[in-house]
Amino acid sequence: FSAENICVTKKGFSLKNISFELFQNDHYVLLGASGSGKTMLLESIIGINRPDKGAFFYKGKNITNFSIDKRKIGIVYQKLYLFPRMSVKDNILFPLYVKKEKKLSGKLEKVVELLKIGHLLDRYPQKLSGGEQQRVALARTLIADFDLILLDEPFSALDAYLKFDILSELKKIGEVERKTFIHVTHDIEEALFVGNKVALIDNGEIVQKGTIDEVFCNPHNQKIAKIIRKDNVFRMNYDKKNKFFYNENLKIYFEGDIEDETALVHIPAEDIILSNQNLESSARNVFKGVVKDIQYREIGVKIIVDVGISLAVFLTKRSIDILSLKKGKEVFLIFKSNSVKVIGYEK
Repeated sequence: FSAENICVTKKGFSLKNISFELFQNDHYVLLGASGSGKTMLLESIIGINRPDKGAFFYKGKNITNFSIDKRKIGIVYQKLYLFPRMSVKDNILFPLYVKKEKKLSGKLEKVVELLKIGHLLDRYPQKLSGGEQQRVALARTLIADFDLILLDEPFSALDAYLKFDILSELKKIGEVERKTFIHVTHDIEEALFVGNKVALIDNGEIVQKGTIDEVFCNPHNQKIAKIIRKDNVFRMNYDKKNKFFYNENLKIYFEGDIEDETALVHIPAEDIILSNQNLESSARNVFKGVVKDIQYREIGVKIIVDVGISLAVFLTKRSIDILSLKKGKEVFLIFKSNSVKVIGYEK
């Protein structure tokens, strides 16, 4: 599947020159904030919105002007649209009823086994939990046997444990059935968990795309770094003679050399040592600062320290107790010059 220079305008909002390509078994994530154009793009792919310019190609055919039913692309929305007066079994089989297929049992058994919902077949949607409804909606799309499936934030209402349980099953389905997914989300953890490729969308434009590693390790600019919530990325000037980066508030020593006068610099949070006192070490970058925030996460704790700029540091919960950290406390941040990475150039 590919999109080539797609432009769509609807209700005053525009998608601008959207292009990407994916192959069988890709799990392509469209990541962006609410209102960035993700759903509008999916609805253009499925045929609800017609492009003003550009084309969609699927299996070698230009499908831009195909009707929805001729595109043979499945979609699962955030709102699941299960039929309340139909049993789970009939909800799942509905696409086959529409196509008037006669051999139903083999296909039903296959998707039911994949999603582990055999015990739900005689129930009705209103008697199901959120996670069970999600599995039923996914089964209904899978039974239609589309090779390309669009996912429009269908897991956003689920709690974290249930969400990642279903996402694990989705990954297995992709691998076993060789399905291709275009997956809309604003959840970075979800994107990292399921995706092999990602496109970042902002205000109707793809601002960066590539493999998960390419995009998350090398954001093109500070705005993109903010979208993917990458900590400690700064645009800084470079002093070639003395080999340090600087801005109006800070000077950071760097082990290496660059030709440009400015660069996008990243200091990995896991490479920074936080201490109550200045430690004797070979590290050239030592800063005194003040703890501005302490953010508890599922794994570890993120500490924000103001040293002229805000730097994030990751610690264990035990380290927080040992260091007696609290907001307003003065601390030292220490990191080596070879921890400073240049990830791009931004004029």
